[in-house]
Amino acid sequence: MPETRPVGLAVEAIKFLKEREQRLAADRARKAAIPVPNRIAYAETAFKNWKQGMRVPRCLKCDGLLHPEENHQCEGFIPKYEVWDDERRERAEQRREDIREARLNGLLFREDEDYCEEDAPEEDWCDEDDGDPMWD
Repeated sequence: MPETRPVGLAVEAIKFLKEREQRLAADRARKAAIPVPNRIAYAETAFKNWKQGMRVPRCLKCDGLLHPEENHQCEGFIPKYEVWDDERRERAEQRREDIREARLNGLLFREDEDYCEEDAPEEDWCDEDDGDPMWD
């Protein structure tokens, strides 16, 4: 009658194989957790014709630098300009209306108008060299 349970060396072999498989799985997980450098990850795109000493390429999504020995963690697309919502548009339009109203009432200074304080003292200027590099 053959036995269904392993005995002797078979038990040790099965135990050894299980431990080996666990060790290999742990090694694979550890290696997978190590980030890949940019020069390897982007070898066919950003670093295709790149040589040491050339400018470091930029990420096409976030415009960040792709340093060769670092791993780039891209946050995705970052807009360069702020997107205005309806509330911001309304505030800007109200500000424009206030400026237009102030111009109509003469409360806002324009560059084409002469602006001079009549009560300004005349002693504000100096005839002598006081260390000003533009004085001549």
